[in-house]
Amino acid sequence: MKILIKNAMILTMKQNQEIVEGDILIADDRIIDIRKHIHVQADEVIQANGMVAMPGLINTHQHSPMSLLRGFSDDLKLMDWLKKKMLPAEANMTPEDIYWGSKLSMAEMIKSGTTAFADMYIEMDQIAQAVTEVGMRASLTRGLVF
Repeated sequence: MKILIKNAMILTMKQNQEIVEGDILIADDRIIDIRKHIHVQADEVIQANGMVAMPGLINTHQHSPMSLLRGFSDDLKLMDWLKKKMLPAEANMTPEDIYWGSKLSMAEMIKSGTTAFADMYIEMDQIAQAVTEVGMRASLTRGLVF
């Protein structure tokens, strides 16, 4: 399948921070050409006038299941929040909670342009299953509390 993105402001990430106004051709999930004008038959054409095309963002510190606890006791000092609220709440999370919380976080990351993340938590098999199903790139490790 070929996708042609037309008339985008393209952040190339080259050392001189070059911004190119032009087209991007994608074939089979790979960028195969970036030029001012690409004339090719494509399965899908996206008009990107006034839009920016850039590499995906990378979230380097994530506890994905905690999306389920968002807004819970936000008004406390860090250690009170952690020891009195978060750790007890997390102790009651089931593997299924961790799975669905991870999927929620990944949906939010994808929506914001995040394509890869580093996660540290418990029940990493549940998070790994969610990552596999969603198709994101992730570096997963077991979190430790001393």
